[in-house]
Amino acid sequence: MEPPRKPQRIVLAILLAAIGCVLMIGSSSYPDVGRNETVPRSRQARQIGLFTRALKFVMLLLASWCVMTFVHESGHILCGWACGGTLKTADLAPWHLPYSIFDPDPRPLVTLWGGPVLGAAIPLAVAILVRRDWMWFVANFCILANGVYLAAAWVSGASYLDTPQLLEHGAQPAAIAVYCLVTIGFGYVGFRRQWIRALAGFSTAHP
Repeated sequence: MEPPRKPQRIVLAILLAAIGCVLMIGSSSYPDVGRNETVPRSRQARQIGLFTRALKFVMLLLASWCVMTFVHESGHILCGWACGGTLKTADLAPWHLPYSIFDPDPRPLVTLWGGPVLGAAIPLAVAILVRRDWMWFVANFCILANGVYLAAAWVSGASYLDTPQLLEHGAQPAAIAVYCLVTIGFGYVGFRRQWIRALAGFSTAHP
């Protein structure tokens, strides 16, 4: 059965609000980002430069959301297939929370953990290989968003979301709590750093 849309919107709102808090905290910590020009420029040139950076940032943020939702749900699907499950239906569209349903699913706990684990690990691995600022931006967003999602799903308690299903199938609450703390902690620090670099103008490679 397809998950209801109203609880999805609530979880999406919590997730986006948490990401927004990261952005606001980052901006208040670094008020002079983008103002380090050594050569004075005209007001029009500064406005164009600011608009260009803002447009690139928004596009990168949207791309990060699409990557996060796709890789997270693909993690569920890959692990479900690997455990011999039969995929009945799936929806990977990024404008709502994607979902996949296996029936039967011989090892549902592995299928459920596949989403948040691979959803954070795969972008991180790609960022380590590519070593570009834009990829680190995407990777840190994915790490943070996966942790925030599990935490928000825990608070929401909606039965079709990952965290309640993990608990229902025997996952330890402590394991979920550790996952949330690690991903939110490291993801927050990394994403805020990359957000500041994005507004200032990315370099070509990550140090």
